[in-house]
Amino acid sequence: GTNVAGGILIANQYVEAIDKVNRSPLTAEQKAAATRDILTQAAATGGLMILGTGLGRKFVAPNKSELNLLLKNANLGNDLEQLVKNDLTVQKFFVAHGKDELNGIYNDYLLGVKTGKLKAGSFEQYLELRVVKQVSGRRNLDSHEGMSGVQEGKQIGHTTLKHVGKSERWLQDRIRLEGVESASSFYNKSVGNRTVGRFVKENKNAIQQWLKSKKTDPFKAVIDMKEDIGLVVNSNKKGTPLAAEKATKAEIVLVKDNSEHGWHLVTVKLQK
Repeated sequence: GTNVAGGILIANQYVEAIDKVNRSPLTAEQKAAATRDILTQAAATGGLMILGTGLGRKFVAPNKSELNLLLKNANLGNDLEQLVKNDLTVQKFFVAHGKDELNGIYNDYLLGVKTGKLKAGSFEQYLELRVVKQVSGRRNLDSHEGMSGVQEGKQIGHTTLKHVGKSERWLQDRIRLEGVESASSFYNKSVGNRTVGRFVKENKNAIQQWLKSKKTDPFKAVIDMKEDIGLVVNSNKKGTPLAAEKATKAEIVLVKDNSEHGWHLVTVKLQK
């Protein structure tokens, strides 16, 4: 496919999760069950794409059986399913974003072909242009996570990897597998984008002062959305994950960089 805006680099959260399962002390049967759950979740919700120049985890294509399982759960329809199988750009988008976003863009493309605004057989190019347009707006989680002008190799945020659209079970498994004290997730990307957007707006002056200063410490603040925005799972003293609780607040951490904004989002921690 055409290399657009530095290319499409995919944060393959499901590949990362499967890798952790394979390295865990679970039995072979438990690993197989956990892997099936991860693939099912990936098909239902997708990961989230990281875009930029030389940034992000490189796309690792699923093997044939993994891809077939993803497609079986997605029910994309024959034409779009064949595009996913045969075109790497479309496959990357499907694995990263899930069926709903891909279906929406494909339907827009079909309407464009029907009305004569687009030519048939150009879906790959149309998809790439839609992705670039989305990022150029710089209004979402992906764009706030250091996607512009950050030097290659510099740490980027993991909010879209580990803090969006996760279930209670996924958060509990993260505590078990990674040994973290707590794990949290926005209900979906839309809620996450709205929270980050309001955080930036309400802290605009403080962020500008921080950028003008010589401080190298991260900028950290809590925003109270006064509504349910996601789930948070804490652990007890033994490290055992507890039941999920609804979160209404978010602690957001920014660090300075050399992008046009001067900063990027590193992580978000939801609070009840």
